[in-house]
Amino acid sequence: MPKNIWNFADESEWEPEWRSSEPEVTNGNPNGSLTVKKMSSVKAWTPYIVIASILVLTRIPQVGLMPFFKDTKITVPNILGVENLNWDLQFLWLPGTVFIAVSFVANIIHKMKGEAVKASWRDTIKQTSAAAIAMFFGVALVQLMLNSNVNNLGLDSMMTVMAKTMARLSGRAFPMLSPFIGVLGAFVSGSNTVSNRNSLFIC
Repeated sequence: MPKNIWNFADESEWEPEWRSSEPEVTNGNPNGSLTVKKMSSVKAWTPYIVIASILVLTRIPQVGLMPFFKDTKITVPNILGVENLNWDLQFLWLPGTVFIAVSFVANIIHKMKGEAVKASWRDTIKQTSAAAIAMFFGVALVQLMLNSNVNNLGLDSMMTVMAKTMARLSGRAFPMLSPFIGVLGAFVSGSNTVSNRNSLFIC
């Protein structure tokens, strides 16, 4: 058993937005003093089921949804006037877009009031803003390194130079070294997803 046992605060200290908008019913407590909100397990799990279904169905080629979700994008061509230096935003392919869209569906399913919706968005933005700032510059740096091969001198990208250098220095020991590259990338970027993507690129 841990020395300090954590538990939720007493119900009297709960924030208003923590409570459901469903009618209250007594939970069968003998003194009848404790009430709970009536919500079925199906309704509680519905947003997660919808998210999982969309992510799975759009990733299976046989379903036929993948081309639409991947090809729908916003393109910024010739960034800073550099020819062939383009940036594509596949917004339908991003899991974050799915999460945001389903969150609006969840608001309707759970019959959340306007103030509760505003409070949830306010708390979410407050909690993620600091990480978002770091991720913004981290991802920007990664994109700069990946696309640095677009230059007038025909030089390799920074990622390619780093990969070749690491492979040359480590030789056959590179498979043993590559996990530590991933760990370092996760530490620097704060994202295991970004780290895996770039570590695989280096490998």
